Amino acid sequence: MHDRPRYPITAASAASMKTTHILTVLRTHLTFAPDARRRGDEHGALDWTPEVSHALGDGERIIADALKH
Repeated sequence: MHDRPRYPITAASAASMKTTHILTVLRTHLTFAPDARRRGDEHGALDWTPEVSHALGDGERIIADALKH
């Protein structure tokens, strides 16, 4: 059984927590992209996909912070 919070999380609380997380992931990309280009690696805006969902089987899923191509 998965651990559940003892109190309900409101939509506003969830959005607030997710916003901070998404900004952190985006800032990571904004640091990575110029460095990759500076080294001559091929890297464009579409080579980074945030919040990628992967099926684990038995109806379970995991969401990666980002997927770099």
